[in-house]
Amino acid sequence: MTKTIIIAEVGVNHNGNFIEAKKYIDACKKINVDIIKFQIAIPENVIIQNTKKARYQKKNSKDKETQFDMIKRLHLTLSEYKKLIEYSKKKKIEIMFSAFDEESLNFIIKNSSIEKIKIPSGEITNKPYLKILSKSKKTLILSTGMSNHKEIDDALKLLNKKNIILMHCTSSYPTNFNEVNLNVISTFKKKYNLRIGYSDHTNGFEVPIAAVSLGAECIEKHITFNRNMSGPDHKASMNIKDFEKMISLIRNIEKAKGSFNKKLTKSEMLIKNVVRKSIFTKKSIKRGEIFTNDNLCIKRPGYGVSPMKIDNYLGKKAKRNYKQNERIK
Repeated sequence: MTKTIIIAEVGVNHNGNFIEAKKYIDACKKINVDIIKFQIAIPENVIIQNTKKARYQKKNSKDKETQFDMIKRLHLTLSEYKKLIEYSKKKKIEIMFSAFDEESLNFIIKNSSIEKIKIPSGEITNKPYLKILSKSKKTLILSTGMSNHKEIDDALKLLNKKNIILMHCTSSYPTNFNEVNLNVISTFKKKYNLRIGYSDHTNGFEVPIAAVSLGAECIEKHITFNRNMSGPDHKASMNIKDFEKMISLIRNIEKAKGSFNKKLTKSEMLIKNVVRKSIFTKKSIKRGEIFTNDNLCIKRPGYGVSPMKIDNYLGKKAKRNYKQNERIK
């Protein structure tokens, strides 16, 4: 059984509060999240100052802010992110980051405690950024929101690595069900010799669970203490209680996927003879009498001759006397 990697994407849902960020680490450890993930950025390196916010960002955060102001308000300092790394190590939960500028990227590459790096969808066409990562020995998780096959192929060629988890993703917050396109997971599995995952932005449990059943080996989903909080990602996030339930459901799906071979289970062996049928006599039959459909019948239990062999008996003579409802031998 392959264990699905479950990533709780805090992102900037700590709203720029270091103490709140630590609380997320505590909460994620408690509900058995595999990896907790934050976003790291130095606003001046990421965005032109008068850039407008995306529609979903306007809807879910302060209206009059520019995107630059929003990023500056929501992000922690590099020293605070370093403390989060140390705190997660103390709590024995893996921490991961998606970096949005080269300085932040180099910061997490150099930290030996970080095993994996998430490449956000917006950086899939950032050639200098990808070239830096191509030299890293860390596992990369590449998100493919807003991209097409050529852009994915180009990014993978630049990265030139095998230790990549390729994530299907739709960059819409929240994502409508008719824009999820989960069948892409199957396409990725056929096309790329890589581990395939799914980064989810839908509301609810259905889609990430379905993704696991289709073969996704990694699930990423935003997590929040309160979906009604002000901030760009809270509305497309799952609260802690529901996230815990999702983990439980995914673990059940992992067990249910089982083997590729169709065979009897131990439980089925115990009831097989109870629910299957055998050949029995419909009425008493004397030795030498011909077996016919009038004197034979098919009934439970199934510990006798299989009904599949009834043609071996019809038209033949009974070799002994039989009572009514006696099992044929």
